[in-house]
Amino acid sequence: SLPLFAMVNVPAGTPSKRRNTMKEWHTLMASYERLFYKVLIRAGIFPSHPDFEDYLQELRLMLFERARRYPDEGIFRNENEVNYLFGFLLWRVIDLQRKSNRQKQLI
Repeated sequence: SLPLFAMVNVPAGTPSKRRNTMKEWHTLMASYERLFYKVLIRAGIFPSHPDFEDYLQELRLMLFERARRYPDEGIFRNENEVNYLFGFLLWRVIDLQRKSNRQKQLI
């Protein structure tokens, strides 16, 4: 199980139709786990990389933040095809790598 699901907050007054259960979130996030690994490998971050787990968790958070804006999983999947998400997540990881490299250079 992924720890980020503990962070799901549903505002009071949200219609029950729009509420996603913890199980639905877990299922959605788990269905993209292979995509996360493919993105990291394309970015040159392999499981042996010391920050692999940190980058993996960042990808999970990015997808979570993106998905929670949609009222249900079907709409999210229709508007965010896998190829689009791959590119979106890859560029975000590259941005994180640049930021990390800049911080290391300043030290």
